[in-house]
Amino acid sequence: MQICKKYKIRYLYRTKLKVTVLIVILIGTFLLICQMKSLEFLGDESMDYSGYGKVQKERNIHLKGIRPSDIERYIPNEQGNFICFHTREEIDFSRVNDDYCDCFFDGSDEPGTSACINGRFYCDRQKNGFSEFVPSSQVNDGVCDCCDGSDEWAKIRHPFRLEESVQKKLGRYQSPCPNLCAK
Repeated sequence: MQICKKYKIRYLYRTKLKVTVLIVILIGTFLLICQMKSLEFLGDESMDYSGYGKVQKERNIHLKGIRPSDIERYIPNEQGNFICFHTREEIDFSRVNDDYCDCFFDGSDEPGTSACINGRFYCDRQKNGFSEFVPSSQVNDGVCDCCDGSDEWAKIRHPFRLEESVQKKLGRYQSPCPNLCAK
């Protein structure tokens, strides 16, 4: 009788352990899928994260985060290279806005990403109370820093998003950003 009870307890313990492990795996998978969905990894595959798409030499270049007066500096030279502002180092133009800081001293090759710690992102439109430039570390961080939301071009949604009324009360908004330039 004692032996039978011992095996029953061992069997129940093993079953309980298997069920617990299965539940942990299922919950982990669910949370991973939720996180990937909130960061839009499972979303639009055609989204252009680079900011320039296919670069052409006919000055048909669209880069995010560049001041209009600096556009001339972002035209590829004869070899198809970009020249870093501070060091004058030449890098292949495909490395501009590739989310890796090649121009370490000034961050000029990453105007539309948060790759360089000293980079600056130029807001498309400005309004009183909003900065013309924001530090590149604030690009695509989920918080709207430019009045038009141009610093949040990837439209990353926080999984723990504040209610619209709370955002309005605080005067700070989360991505996707409303256009506050017109107000």
